[in-house]
Amino acid sequence: MMVLTQEVIRQLLAQTFILLVIPNLAFGSRILAYVVTPSYSHQVVFRPLWRELSLRGHNVTLLTTHPMNDPALTNLTEIDLSSSYEVMSRGLSKVLTSEVNPFTSMRIYIDTFNDVMDHQMRHPFVQDLLNNPSMEFDVFLLESMMAPAVAFAKRFECPLVGFTSLPAIETLNNYMGVPTHPVLYPDVLLPFDKAETLPERVISLVYQLFMQLVTDFYVHPIQNVAIERYFGKGYGTVHEHVANTSLMIVNTNSVLGRSRPMVPTVVQVGGINRAPPKPLAEVPESHVCSLIIPHLQPLKTILDTSTDGFIYFSLGSNVKSKDLPPQTREVLLEAFAELPYRILWKFELDDLPKKPENVIISRWFPQTDVLKHPNIKLFITQGGLQSMEEAIFEGVPMVGMPVFADQPGNVQKMVRKGFGLYVNIWGLEKGALKQAVVEVIENPTYRSKVREASRLALDQPIGALELAVWWVEYVIRHKGATHFQSPLRHISWCQYLLLDVIAVLLLVIVLFLTVTYISIRIITKYIRKVLFQPKFKSE
Repeated sequence: MMVLTQEVIRQLLAQTFILLVIPNLAFGSRILAYVVTPSYSHQVVFRPLWRELSLRGHNVTLLTTHPMNDPALTNLTEIDLSSSYEVMSRGLSKVLTSEVNPFTSMRIYIDTFNDVMDHQMRHPFVQDLLNNPSMEFDVFLLESMMAPAVAFAKRFECPLVGFTSLPAIETLNNYMGVPTHPVLYPDVLLPFDKAETLPERVISLVYQLFMQLVTDFYVHPIQNVAIERYFGKGYGTVHEHVANTSLMIVNTNSVLGRSRPMVPTVVQVGGINRAPPKPLAEVPESHVCSLIIPHLQPLKTILDTSTDGFIYFSLGSNVKSKDLPPQTREVLLEAFAELPYRILWKFELDDLPKKPENVIISRWFPQTDVLKHPNIKLFITQGGLQSMEEAIFEGVPMVGMPVFADQPGNVQKMVRKGFGLYVNIWGLEKGALKQAVVEVIENPTYRSKVREASRLALDQPIGALELAVWWVEYVIRHKGATHFQSPLRHISWCQYLLLDVIAVLLLVIVLFLTVTYISIRIITKYIRKVLFQPKFKSE
């Protein structure tokens, strides 16, 4: 029989605390997440994170333009912002359908992003969330921290965690205290991943300085005004919120990207959305053009019977094949007709005039499952990071036809690593496309290199999803992770580049040389006066 002594009671209370309180701290937290960009490729990357956090017992409120609508996720509340797709499409239509200069593209991106944010922040559900005095959260996760929405962290007095579906731009790396170098680490939006030539080094340096100035003196002032408009006075600036960010989760992998020094507050989770293998789903009948097959067949049957192999062609979720210039589509069709392979083309209409018999079109294909199929020979891609990562993970070589944003740089990296070839979509020629396709398929070097990269990228001590979840819960447990912040966050560019030290040293050298020069002049003048002064006889 146990005697309830004071010590026993103390131990029982301690055990009760552990059993009742600790699980609530670890698994019952309130999480607010906001995925800003109206693009499926941006939204889908972190879906596994929201799902896993919800399944672990956290109450997740997700602002998204592409809700999952999964009734099994009872702890997940989604605020549907899909109406902002129209704003995004309207703003980027020119960039996605023609080649424009980088400065025009940048202005369009900035203006479109501001329009999207304005549309989303004015959404009734967002306003209800913002103005509800009873709402409380333990952490706020935000895509693309350069946004007025960073003030949600101040509104709910909780830590801020940023995340990005792409490698972070150098401006964001600067704010996170990541060591940067324009030669070793050009910005991801530049069309090269290494500044090897003198012109590339000049371009990289000027671009990074220019983007920093644009961010500090154009983008941030606009967003600071937006913060005051949506949240009121006293909510700080974008720069202040970013400087206090606890963590940044980045969808990148050092093996697939580039090796560079990192800080503890930047967590790399490349491949976080990689799905486990599963049987190929049947493509919906309403989506598949059945001109080449008398009776519609399941996709798995179509691919299994492609004994000579097949090619998968997709321009991603932002670029629509149906919007390509007519001459570009004509070149694609002519080139595909001369290839001995079946072509799966993600095309957004039910009919494609002059379509050859070896081409199958569909509004949607299960891309991950298609890339896993053993008969696939090649992936023709626009160079989106998620698409290329999926291809690399499955060991599929590529032909890249980049359109905008980070795609040219992604394709350049892919070519440098020997995973495939580049083709210019804006000046597309049948011969060049066909030659690139045949070269990549028939030369085993490309497939060998991409398979080796796949083995290296997948050989990790911990899964990307598990790593992301652990760090989010770490921030919740410790109410932030500012103790990991890099000291580079709190010093100026002048101090980081030692410009003040160099200036002092130069000043000392100049003063020393000046004093030395003056001293030499005085001494020389004195010596001349003493030695060469004319002597006069006294009278």
